[in-house]
Amino acid sequence: MYKHLDIVIPEVATQVSIDGQGPRLYKTPKGDIYPSITTILAPLKEEILRAWRKRVGDKEADRASNWGKQRGSALHLAIEHYLQNKSISGHPLLIRALLEDIIPYLKKINNIYCQEQALYSDYFKIGGRTDCIAEYNKILSVVDFKGSGRTKKLEWIEDYFLQGAFYAYAFYERTGRKIPQIVILISNEQGQASEFIETPQKFWKKLKEVRKEYKERFKI
Repeated sequence: MYKHLDIVIPEVATQVSIDGQGPRLYKTPKGDIYPSITTILAPLKEEILRAWRKRVGDKEADRASNWGKQRGSALHLAIEHYLQNKSISGHPLLIRALLEDIIPYLKKINNIYCQEQALYSDYFKIGGRTDCIAEYNKILSVVDFKGSGRTKKLEWIEDYFLQGAFYAYAFYERTGRKIPQIVILISNEQGQASEFIETPQKFWKKLKEVRKEYKERFKI
Protein backbone atom coordinates (compact mmCIF):
# COMPACT_ATOMS: atom_id res chain seq x y z
CA MET A 1 0.00 0.00 0.00
CA TYR A 2 1.42 3.35 -1.03
CA LYS A 3 1.41 6.17 1.47
CA HIS A 4 0.21 9.58 0.25
CA LEU A 5 1.35 12.63 2.18
CA ASP A 6 -0.99 15.51 2.95
CA ILE A 7 1.08 18.17 1.19
CA VAL A 8 -0.51 21.46 0.12
CA ILE A 9 1.01 22.94 -3.03
CA PRO A 10 -0.02 26.61 -3.21
CA GLU A 11 -0.68 28.75 -6.26
CA VAL A 12 -1.24 26.05 -8.87
CA ALA A 13 -1.52 26.97 -12.54
CA THR A 14 -4.52 26.10 -14.70
CA GLN A 15 -4.43 24.89 -18.28
CA VAL A 16 -5.99 27.31 -20.75
CA SER A 17 -6.68 27.54 -24.46
CA ILE A 18 -6.62 30.57 -26.72
CA ASP A 19 -9.24 30.30 -29.47
CA GLY A 20 -9.15 26.52 -29.05
CA GLN A 21 -5.84 26.15 -30.88
CA GLY A 22 -2.15 26.77 -30.68
CA PRO A 23 0.29 25.49 -28.03
CA ARG A 24 -0.76 24.11 -24.67
CA LEU A 25 -0.72 26.98 -22.19
CA TYR A 26 -0.89 27.48 -18.43
CA LYS A 27 -2.23 30.49 -16.59
CA THR A 28 -0.68 31.39 -13.24
CA PRO A 29 -2.62 32.88 -10.32
CA LYS A 30 -1.09 36.26 -11.23
CA GLY A 31 -2.49 35.99 -14.75
CA ASP A 32 0.77 35.22 -16.58
CA ILE A 33 0.45 32.85 -19.55
CA TYR A 34 3.25 30.29 -19.95
CA PRO A 35 3.67 27.57 -22.60
CA SER A 36 3.77 23.98 -21.37
CA ILE A 37 7.02 22.09 -20.92
CA THR A 38 6.01 19.56 -23.60
CA THR A 39 5.37 22.44 -26.03
CA ILE A 40 8.78 23.96 -25.25
CA LEU A 41 10.56 20.65 -25.88
CA ALA A 42 8.70 19.60 -29.04
CA PRO A 43 11.00 21.51 -31.47
CA LEU A 44 14.02 19.53 -30.20
CA LYS A 45 12.88 16.45 -32.14
CA GLU A 46 11.41 18.13 -35.23
CA GLU A 47 14.24 17.06 -37.56
CA ILE A 48 14.31 13.51 -36.17
CA LEU A 49 10.55 13.15 -36.58
CA ARG A 50 10.62 14.56 -40.12
CA ALA A 51 13.35 12.08 -41.14
CA TRP A 52 11.43 9.21 -39.51
CA ARG A 53 8.18 10.19 -41.26
CA LYS A 54 9.97 10.35 -44.60
CA ARG A 55 11.50 6.91 -44.01
CA VAL A 56 8.32 5.06 -42.95
CA GLY A 57 5.70 7.08 -44.85
CA ASP A 58 2.84 9.26 -43.65
CA LYS A 59 0.38 6.40 -43.13
CA GLU A 60 2.66 4.39 -40.86
CA ALA A 61 3.89 7.51 -39.08
CA ASP A 62 0.32 8.58 -38.31
CA ARG A 63 -0.57 5.08 -37.09
CA ALA A 64 2.48 4.83 -34.83
CA SER A 65 2.02 8.36 -33.46
CA ASN A 66 -1.64 7.81 -32.65
CA TRP A 67 -0.92 4.48 -30.99
CA GLY A 68 1.94 5.98 -29.01
CA LYS A 69 -0.34 8.68 -27.62
CA GLN A 70 -3.05 6.14 -26.74
CA ARG A 71 -0.53 3.80 -25.11
CA GLY A 72 1.04 6.62 -23.13
CA SER A 73 -2.27 7.94 -21.80
CA ALA A 74 -3.54 4.46 -20.91
CA LEU A 75 -0.30 3.47 -19.18
CA HIS A 76 -0.20 6.71 -17.19
CA LEU A 77 -3.74 6.13 -15.99
CA ALA A 78 -2.99 2.53 -14.98
CA ILE A 79 0.11 3.61 -13.04
CA GLU A 80 -1.84 6.42 -11.42
CA HIS A 81 -4.47 3.95 -10.22
CA TYR A 82 -1.82 1.47 -9.05
CA LEU A 83 -0.06 4.11 -6.96
CA GLN A 84 -3.42 5.14 -5.51
CA ASN A 85 -3.88 1.55 -4.28
CA LYS A 86 -6.75 0.98 -6.72
CA SER A 87 -7.56 -2.12 -8.77
CA ILE A 88 -6.04 -2.30 -12.25
CA SER A 89 -8.21 -5.22 -13.43
CA GLY A 90 -10.33 -2.97 -15.65
CA HIS A 91 -7.41 -1.75 -17.76
CA PRO A 92 -6.69 -3.33 -21.19
CA LEU A 93 -4.55 -6.48 -21.22
CA LEU A 94 -1.59 -4.90 -23.04
CA ILE A 95 -1.55 -1.97 -20.65
CA ARG A 96 -1.64 -4.32 -17.66
CA ALA A 97 1.32 -6.19 -19.19
CA LEU A 98 3.29 -2.94 -19.54
CA LEU A 99 2.40 -2.11 -15.95
CA GLU A 100 3.48 -5.53 -14.67
CA ASP A 101 6.90 -5.02 -16.27
CA ILE A 102 7.42 -1.72 -14.48
CA ILE A 103 6.06 -2.76 -11.07
CA PRO A 104 9.50 -3.79 -9.68
CA TYR A 105 10.52 -0.14 -10.08
CA LEU A 106 7.21 1.20 -8.79
CA LYS A 107 7.86 -0.71 -5.58
CA LYS A 108 10.77 1.67 -4.91
CA ILE A 109 8.24 4.53 -4.60
CA ASN A 110 6.62 5.64 -1.35
CA ASN A 111 5.58 8.76 0.55
CA ILE A 112 3.89 10.26 -2.48
CA TYR A 113 3.71 14.08 -2.41
CA CYS A 114 1.53 14.50 -5.49
CA GLN A 115 0.35 12.92 -8.74
CA GLU A 116 -0.72 14.67 -11.94
CA GLN A 117 -0.01 17.99 -10.27
CA ALA A 118 -0.06 21.24 -12.27
CA LEU A 119 3.06 23.34 -11.63
CA TYR A 120 4.65 26.45 -13.05
CA SER A 121 7.95 28.30 -12.81
CA ASP A 122 8.26 32.08 -12.91
CA TYR A 123 12.00 31.71 -13.50
CA PHE A 124 11.66 29.54 -16.61
CA LYS A 125 8.19 30.93 -17.50
CA ILE A 126 6.88 27.43 -18.20
CA GLY A 127 3.90 25.43 -16.95
CA GLY A 128 3.23 21.71 -16.88
CA ARG A 129 1.78 18.71 -15.09
CA THR A 130 4.10 16.26 -13.35
CA ASP A 131 3.36 12.53 -13.25
CA CYS A 132 4.55 11.99 -9.70
CA ILE A 133 6.67 13.55 -6.99
CA ALA A 134 7.54 11.05 -4.29
CA GLU A 135 10.39 9.36 -2.49
CA TYR A 136 12.22 6.89 -4.70
CA ASN A 137 14.57 4.67 -2.75
CA LYS A 138 13.89 7.13 0.11
CA ILE A 139 15.08 10.15 -1.93
CA LEU A 140 12.61 12.88 -2.91
CA SER A 141 12.30 12.62 -6.69
CA VAL A 142 10.45 13.69 -9.78
CA VAL A 143 9.26 10.35 -11.16
CA ASP A 144 8.13 10.32 -14.79
CA PHE A 145 6.52 7.34 -16.54
CA LYS A 146 6.89 6.57 -20.24
CA GLY A 147 5.66 3.90 -22.61
CA SER A 148 7.65 2.82 -25.66
CA GLY A 149 7.64 0.36 -28.53
CA ARG A 150 11.29 -0.52 -27.93
CA THR A 151 14.07 -0.22 -25.39
CA LYS A 152 15.41 3.31 -24.96
CA LYS A 153 19.02 4.38 -24.48
CA LEU A 154 20.12 7.17 -22.14
CA GLU A 155 21.38 9.34 -25.00
CA TRP A 156 17.92 9.28 -26.62
CA ILE A 157 15.98 10.74 -23.69
CA GLU A 158 17.54 14.09 -22.86
CA ASP A 159 14.13 15.73 -23.37
CA TYR A 160 12.66 13.51 -20.65
CA PHE A 161 15.27 14.81 -18.20
CA LEU A 162 14.74 18.42 -19.29
CA GLN A 163 11.07 17.88 -18.51
CA GLY A 164 11.91 16.41 -15.11
CA ALA A 165 14.34 19.24 -14.36
CA PHE A 166 11.54 21.75 -14.94
CA TYR A 167 9.22 19.90 -12.55
CA ALA A 168 11.94 19.83 -9.88
CA TYR A 169 12.54 23.58 -10.16
CA ALA A 170 8.85 24.45 -10.31
CA PHE A 171 8.15 22.30 -7.24
CA TYR A 172 10.93 24.11 -5.39
CA GLU A 173 9.45 27.48 -6.34
CA ARG A 174 6.00 26.48 -5.09
CA THR A 175 7.00 24.64 -1.90
CA GLY A 176 10.60 25.47 -0.98
CA ARG A 177 11.47 21.74 -1.08
CA LYS A 178 14.54 20.77 -3.11
CA ILE A 179 14.37 17.61 -5.23
CA PRO A 180 17.74 15.84 -5.57
CA GLN A 181 16.94 13.47 -8.43
CA ILE A 182 14.89 12.77 -11.55
CA VAL A 183 13.74 9.20 -12.17
CA ILE A 184 12.53 8.14 -15.62
CA LEU A 185 10.77 4.76 -15.75
CA ILE A 186 10.06 3.34 -19.21
CA SER A 187 8.03 0.22 -20.02
CA ASN A 188 8.21 -1.06 -23.58
CA GLU A 189 6.31 -3.53 -25.72
CA GLN A 190 9.30 -5.89 -25.86
CA GLY A 191 8.56 -6.92 -22.29
CA GLN A 192 11.26 -4.86 -20.60
CA ALA A 193 11.32 -1.87 -18.29
CA SER A 194 14.15 0.60 -17.76
CA GLU A 195 15.17 2.95 -14.97
CA PHE A 196 17.21 6.12 -15.59
CA ILE A 197 18.29 8.50 -12.81
CA GLU A 198 19.95 11.92 -13.08
CA THR A 199 20.20 15.15 -11.04
CA PRO A 200 18.01 18.14 -12.01
CA GLN A 201 20.88 20.63 -11.84
CA LYS A 202 22.57 18.90 -14.77
CA PHE A 203 19.79 20.09 -17.11
CA TRP A 204 18.82 23.58 -15.92
CA LYS A 205 21.30 25.40 -18.17
CA LYS A 206 20.11 23.54 -21.27
CA LEU A 207 16.47 24.09 -20.27
CA LYS A 208 17.07 27.83 -20.03
CA GLU A 209 18.65 27.82 -23.51
CA VAL A 210 15.74 25.83 -24.96
CA ARG A 211 13.24 28.23 -23.37
CA LYS A 212 15.07 31.24 -24.84
CA GLU A 213 15.14 29.68 -28.33
CA TYR A 214 11.42 28.91 -28.12
CA LYS A 215 10.57 32.49 -27.14
CA GLU A 216 12.68 33.90 -29.98
CA ARG A 217 10.98 31.58 -32.47
CA PHE A 218 7.35 31.71 -31.32
CA LYS A 219 7.26 35.02 -29.37
CA ILE A 220 5.75 33.50 -26.23
